[in-house]
Amino acid sequence: MKTQRAPCETAVWHILPAIRSQVAKELVKFGLSQKDISERLGITQPAVSQYVTSKRGTNVALSNDARVLIRSLAQDVAGGGDVDLNVRVCEICTCIKGDDACVSFR
Repeated sequence: MKTQRAPCETAVWHILPAIRSQVAKELVKFGLSQKDISERLGITQPAVSQYVTSKRGTNVALSNDARVLIRSLAQDVAGGGDVDLNVRVCEICTCIKGDDACVSFR
């Protein structure tokens, strides 16, 4: 019997890193350092380094719709305002999982 992964397990292993990678890359464009990015996203600086150098979070191809949501999140994070990352990342993940046009696995 083949064990099937739960949708959230797939999200944690594939979709979340892809989202973090794209957000980190967008934040670099805003001039934030890897240290600042790590603090704002609540992840380690080495993880940010792997995201921005495409060593991690690259096995999901995101649609334009998902990229628009990611850019909006990055802009809000760069602005330094009060951003609920959990809600926003869930919104992006839902877009990706809920719309076949949003994602394709490589």
